[in-house]
Amino acid sequence: MTTICKATVTVASQQKLSTLMRQGSALRPEYREAYAGIVMKDNNLSSITIGTCPLGAAYEAATGMLPHDEMEQAELYEALHRATGIDLSRECLQLQKVNGDQLLPEKCRTVRLDQFINHLSLGLGWSREQIADFLESADY
Repeated sequence: MTTICKATVTVASQQKLSTLMRQGSALRPEYREAYAGIVMKDNNLSSITIGTCPLGAAYEAATGMLPHDEMEQAELYEALHRATGIDLSRECLQLQKVNGDQLLPEKCRTVRLDQFINHLSLGLGWSREQIADFLESADY
């Protein structure tokens, strides 16, 4: 069961975070270390490209720009807030189990949305598409 607490902000032409994440994921390979970074396929120098994390992918889809190394978290969150109406640093999820899986330790029942997305990506190894599927099921 997933219980969601939402703070809704009215923004013209709001988009779903899950949709933006999917659109951005289609643009580049996955990267897990930061919002965006260099990805090399099969240790082949000629296959170097830029990849994005889940929130970096959503940012690129929303703004048409890649997140950069010196980007502050607040800048990325503000752009996504304008695009989706979701304040990632304040939005909270109250989780028990999702699809029968215990996604967080028992003692950790409430988590910020940004932290949860990072946990799914870095902690559990979920792909950007899997995270987008979860977000869509939770109406994000």
